Amino acid sequence: MSSRFARSAALAASVLALSSAYAGTAHAFDPPRVRFGLSGAGGGFVGHVGGGMGGIEPRIGIQINNLFGVYVQSQWMLGGIVADRYGTNFAGFAFNQLMGDLTFFNMLQVGVGPSLDFIWGCNASNGQAACADAGPYFGLNGRLAVVIGGGEPHRSGFVLSLDVHPTILRGDAVTAFLFGLGGELY
Repeated sequence: MSSRFARSAALAASVLALSSAYAGTAHAFDPPRVRFGLSGAGGGFVGHVGGGMGGIEPRIGIQINNLFGVYVQSQWMLGGIVADRYGTNFAGFAFNQLMGDLTFFNMLQVGVGPSLDFIWGCNASNGQAACADAGPYFGLNGRLAVVIGGGEPHRSGFVLSLDVHPTILRGDAVTAFLFGLGGELY
C-alpha cells in the first residue's frame, strides 16, 4: 500500500509541478495586443517574367495570443519588369495583403493571405502580359519569418523574412520572391 501511495504522490507532485510551470508561462491566454512591423525588402520575379524591385513592408494588426495573429501587410516597391521579348519597363508595385499568421517557438512566423495588387508605370499597350496600367489584381501571399530577439509576453526583435507572392495579371500568374530585413513587435 505504501508503494502505491508513494507512486500516486509522486504522480500528483509531477502534475502539480508541470501545471504550475505551465501556468507561469501560459501565454496562450494573454490578452490581444497590437502588432506592428516594418521591413526593407527586395527581390524579383521568377518564371517567364523577370525583374527586380525594392521598397518597404509595413505591417499592422492584432496578435490574438502568442500563437495566432491577424494583420495587414503592404509591400510598396519600385523596380523593373523584364518580359521575354518586350524588354525592360520601370514600374511601381503595391501588394496589399490580409494575413493570418501562426508563431512557433516565439520566433518562427508562418503566414498566408489574399492580396489586392496594383502595378503602374509599365506600358501595357505593346502587349506585355507582365505589365498593367494600374489594377487591382488578385494575388496571394505566403510569408515565412524568423524573429531574433526576445521579450515575453510582448515579443519584439529583428526580423528576417521571405514572401512568395503570385499575382494574376491578365490571366497570367507572375510570382515575386521578396526578402525582408526589419523589426517586429508582436
